[in-house]
Amino acid sequence: MHSVHQTAESHAGPDWRRLSSSEYSNEFFVGDASSPRTTPAACTVLLSVKRAGELIGESVASWPGVTAVAHRFGGTEYRYGKKEMGHVHGDRLADLPLPRRLHDELIAQGRVQPHHVLPESGWVSVWIDGPQDADGVIELFRMQYQRYSRAASQSSV
Repeated sequence: MHSVHQTAESHAGPDWRRLSSSEYSNEFFVGDASSPRTTPAACTVLLSVKRAGELIGESVASWPGVTAVAHRFGGTEYRYGKKEMGHVHGDRLADLPLPRRLHDELIAQGRVQPHHVLPESGWVSVWIDGPQDADGVIELFRMQYQRYSRAASQSSV
């Protein structure tokens, strides 16, 4: 865990800040220490922001039949039964295998890019810039989930 802690007592400037991050959230405490009426306790603001990988994992792993396992190249792999739906490398990148038609459509729409290492494969990559991108990645995993669950129900009939 990385943290910076400066209080009104230890900081001579007009601002004090405490920034800390953990694996799951970021906390920001901001106030104006130059005012005699303002104390750190009086001007504390707490924001809890979940990271993209956590948001994706909470959603995808909650679907019936989906398991989350360690991926062989790092990150978290999501499976429906024994079949990989895709994997997420931390908070920065998601890779999903797609049928060629869907692969080409999503690339043409700009929603995904050819796989970052194997661009000629049926895999696609999605670069994640922050928590704001989690919903788009979750939607791609939802598409995978619907395809895989439909296929499983048709094969059991």
